[in-house]
Amino acid sequence: DPGFVRAAMKLVINALSARLGGGQTYLKNLLAHLPAAPDLDIVVYAPASLHLPDDPRIRRGTTSWPTTNPILRSVWEKLALPRILARERTDVLFCPGGLISTRAPAGCRTATMFRNMTPFDPRARAAIPFGLQRVRNWLLERLMLESMACADLTIFISDHARGVIEARIRVPHAITIPHGIGEAFRTHGRAMPRPASVPAGRYVLYVSKFESYKHQEEVVRGFGRLPREQRPE
Repeated sequence: DPGFVRAAMKLVINALSARLGGGQTYLKNLLAHLPAAPDLDIVVYAPASLHLPDDPRIRRGTTSWPTTNPILRSVWEKLALPRILARERTDVLFCPGGLISTRAPAGCRTATMFRNMTPFDPRARAAIPFGLQRVRNWLLERLMLESMACADLTIFISDHARGVIEARIRVPHAITIPHGIGEAFRTHGRAMPRPASVPAGRYVLYVSKFESYKHQEEVVRGFGRLPREQRPE
């Protein structure tokens, strides 16, 4: 959007919640494909595990206290980050995690993303046992709606997700940018070499950080019901 982004601008990315998985992958892809704009200046606040590209326009920001704990991170976002944005004369604050917990100074626009459907999916939430995770998703639903209603730009990764949110609130400025598929996954019709680290016989590789809504047990049971000739190698 040319009215939102220009070549010469200061962008601050608050990605401290992107500890692993898709959040980090998205940022790696984003920062690796920046437009050829020499006056672009980007400050990234992210966990040390996120590798930043070797680009003179990108620098890593540091926090004045630990932000691994969500409560301490929220305090930093509310108290310290607004002063940083003012000092840096920030044009855009980008919060890809879906929450904007910072009051941006005058002249600084805000952008966020919607990548987590779980708080808005009744079936997924019903599968989560009673406890902290349920409370967390209940809070996320309300805070994410508030963030998207107030943001200058909200990025959706599917029209379905966008429709779910726009049926609940008015999103001032929304765009849909679908997730792409990396070349590593485009294997149809190609003979792939067998990794040396896997067993000699048939096997199932299912990689996932354990979350109650990802239904590992259902996946294993479903695979067991497949006819033997249909099971992948």
